[in-house]
Amino acid sequence: MYTPSVGEMIASNVSPDIAAQLDGMAFYRKVGCPRCNQTGFKGRLGIFEFLDMSDELASFSATKPSHEELRSRAIELGMRTMWDEGLGKVAQGLTSIEELARVVAT
Repeated sequence: MYTPSVGEMIASNVSPDIAAQLDGMAFYRKVGCPRCNQTGFKGRLGIFEFLDMSDELASFSATKPSHEELRSRAIELGMRTMWDEGLGKVAQGLTSIEELARVVAT
């Protein structure tokens, strides 16, 4: 485990805002072996973003908001983003912050 600096996270394509929020959090480093061909990863791991259409969100959707307005409202109502889901996997040691930043646009 290690605690990356804000600069290291930004260098790994983590946005400055997110890097500041994660400052001081401990992460796992990927370690290679013959089984994973020295990549630190074996197989695939899914991360998902699921929008549960509640009555409140359906009513809001009927007002024809922009994609960003709908996404923001869904997050306010508790939707977990792909980034949030991925951070949970990082915290569990299932992937690295660098890999998360590489595959999920922040």
